[in-house]
Amino acid sequence: MERIRGTRARAVVPDALVPASPQGPTSRVPALDAAVRGDRPADSTGLASTARLASTARLAHTACLENTAQPGTALEATVPARTVSGDLIEQLRVLEEMKSAITALQARVAVAFDLAQRAEQAEAGVPAAERGQGVGAQVALARRESPNRGSRLLGLAKALVMEMPRTLAALQSGQLNEWRATLLVKETACLSVEDRCAVDEELAPDTGTFDGKGDKAIVAAAKAAAYRRDPRSVAGRASRAAAERTVSCVRRRIP
Repeated sequence: MERIRGTRARAVVPDALVPASPQGPTSRVPALDAAVRGDRPADSTGLASTARLASTARLAHTACLENTAQPGTALEATVPARTVSGDLIEQLRVLEEMKSAITALQARVAVAFDLAQRAEQAEAGVPAAERGQGVGAQVALARRESPNRGSRLLGLAKALVMEMPRTLAALQSGQLNEWRATLLVKETACLSVEDRCAVDEELAPDTGTFDGKGDKAIVAAAKAAAYRRDPRSVAGRASRAAAERTVSCVRRRIP
């Protein structure tokens, strides 16, 4: 845990990473920096909240160690088993919230890295059409993923930071994990920026909309909201998915 805290303390996150207001931007242009600007203090990048989660996890871990009853000791007779298990499950919950908060911070850092790379390439005289190439591969290398997966993670980060600030806020607060945030991004991918921002505002995941809900319920809610905004695009996406669905058979030789 000290290692995580030390690494986080050394991280430098530009002020440009502060997400926009819940209304969000309404255009993908001119540049990504216009989509991630904001007026809130630098603390809103999530570093402080992530540090608080780490501190809470350390306390839970310490309490667990202190309250663990060792066989043959007086503590075994005085500390109920439910206290130990309660501390352990609380630690799991806090660690899960930390994972979500770190994922939100990674999204902001990935967008900042993309902006920095594009600015450096522009100064080097790289043509506008070629700027940003290789960013996904570098994100993949940093996150120990495949280049294809790195490009998808960068796309997810851009969608969250630029177009779905309330989903990003829910991720940062631990109300959503990375997978469920990905589901919301995926189900709104066919919408325009304006409609996607409107769906994000309607669903308002940062208000606890999906507390206690499963993946299917989240997907259904996102699909319904997207359909209300743009039925044609949602129907077209569904028809394309059905057309691309295939079943293949592979012959295997039985020894």
